[in-house]
Amino acid sequence: MQNISRLKNVISQEDDLELLHELKNFPVFMGCVDHGIKEDLCADQSWSISSNNGIIQLNKLIPLNILYQTHLYQNLFLIINQF
Repeated sequence: MQNISRLKNVISQEDDLELLHELKNFPVFMGCVDHGIKEDLCADQSWSISSNNGIIQLNKLIPLNILYQTHLYQNLFLIINQF
């Protein structure tokens, strides 16, 4: 899986982000599944803070088609892609 890197502040578009915290091997899907834990899809979750305005944001994004791959989220995925 190829993460999407967000390297700039989402509000000001400035290059002022500092790594705040990283969670290694965090599960991508949070819900009930019918498989074992060894089959879970995991990714590093990395949070940054803007030194300019203090906004906290994820800087490694999961592609939406992977994040919203269950039936419950497919309609939400379609709505998000309209924008």
